[in-house]
Amino acid sequence: MNALDGVTALLRQLDIPIDRSLTEVKLTSLIFHEPEALIPLKQALELIEAIATKEEIEQFGLLARQQTSADLQE
Repeated sequence: MNALDGVTALLRQLDIPIDRSLTEVKLTSLIFHEPEALIPLKQALELIEAIATKEEIEQFGLLARQQTSADLQE
């Protein structure tokens, strides 16, 4: 499980592309293909903030966390 699994699951659910947001925080899509990838906390938080701002979803981080919790319960 990747630290950003909840973020990617929510993005898929909402049909939101992520490539531009990844570029803004200097990450690549490779982080989603490597479960053991280390992601700097600063960049992970910047990614969540960038998506929340761009998509005007104030509670994006909370929703992503809830998505992760739901995935773990399955």
